[in-house]
Amino acid sequence: MTQGCITTHILDLARGVPAGGIEVELWRLVPEPYRVSKCRTGPDGRPPQPLSEGHAIETGEYEIVLHTKAYYEATGGLLSAETVFPVVRVRFHISVPSQHYHIPVLITPSSFTAYRGS
Repeated sequence: MTQGCITTHILDLARGVPAGGIEVELWRLVPEPYRVSKCRTGPDGRPPQPLSEGHAIETGEYEIVLHTKAYYEATGGLLSAETVFPVVRVRFHISVPSQHYHIPVLITPSSFTAYRGS
């Protein structure tokens, strides 16, 4: 069976740019929560490698955690005071571990949207 992977792409809609330099974590939630990986996105808003790099993907619940307040503070601070969601958590379920789960996230200081991309 082919092993799948988990990737993401973070876009800052408030500034109209990819969210470079944002801290991203991937957590596996069951049976016991543990952090799979931690990294920062590059200038294109993507982590340098798949979030699941070096880890077997299994059926179950996962969560991508984005540290958005710290990101907005680091990008000039003007929008950090308006940040309603200082940490964004995107929980998702993997039902077919052999597939690629690409989870893009669109952020602003007052909202976020996530979806399964391709």
